[in-house]
Amino acid sequence: MVFLFFLSGCAGWAKHGVVMTPPRRLKVAVIPVVEAVRIKRLKYVMTVSTSAGPLTDERAAVTEELRKARQTITASLESDLAAGYFYEVIPGTAVLAAMASMNVCVSTCVPDSRQLRDLGRALGADVVLSSRLSGYGKVKDSWIMLLIASGVVEGVVQGYIAAKLVHNTWVAIAVATEEIAQEVVTWWGGSYLLGKVFSPVILEGELVSTSDGKVIWSKTSFSTLDKKGLKKYPEAEQAKKELRLKLTAEAAAKALVANLNKKTAKNIP
Repeated sequence: MVFLFFLSGCAGWAKHGVVMTPPRRLKVAVIPVVEAVRIKRLKYVMTVSTSAGPLTDERAAVTEELRKARQTITASLESDLAAGYFYEVIPGTAVLAAMASMNVCVSTCVPDSRQLRDLGRALGADVVLSSRLSGYGKVKDSWIMLLIASGVVEGVVQGYIAAKLVHNTWVAIAVATEEIAQEVVTWWGGSYLLGKVFSPVILEGELVSTSDGKVIWSKTSFSTLDKKGLKKYPEAEQAKKELRLKLTAEAAAKALVANLNKKTAKNIP
């Protein structure tokens, strides 16, 4: 199950210098996915055997799993973009080499729009795609707070409507309080269940024009479980969290690219 949350967009890419003249496709540099979620426990990203005893270096194990996750997602973004009609993907080795020569950080920090513009120009790209992994087995607290905040707003609105209907301030306060409490329990407690039952992956993406350094597209892909992909594996493997997360991450990347292709079609004459 995959949900896409609209963040922002910009119509008319030509004014940002992004123009495609078929059969030439737009050249895109895909920046390696940046890790934007802090995970301290290995159990969030893989199935840990209790019989194996305590881990000697849990932090190193988590770091390695997240490195593999970023690598998988970056490769998925590149292959999904290359399989479409609009984009020619600049080889990842060339992107990494350019990032190293220009001292652009990898994996832990997001390059700003100026860095992305300059990097893209150095690579001869029309656009640069940067992505952030904001949830992987565990959802960032900031996302949970955002969901709770939306519930608070909804509670206040329902309280206001109740006040108008019954003309009683105390009833309105009661309605608003109940709704807000319910949202807090749902999302704060639900975030734990989400990680236990599903395998949540949140992937944020931005496309930057190398002509003016402006963000011309952005989107967030929120994927909870790739049930169809999971069925292709033996039943004994299906319970492994690392497999479930890998498939979910690939589904999130595919959904992100599908939305980008759809937006591109609307902005490229």
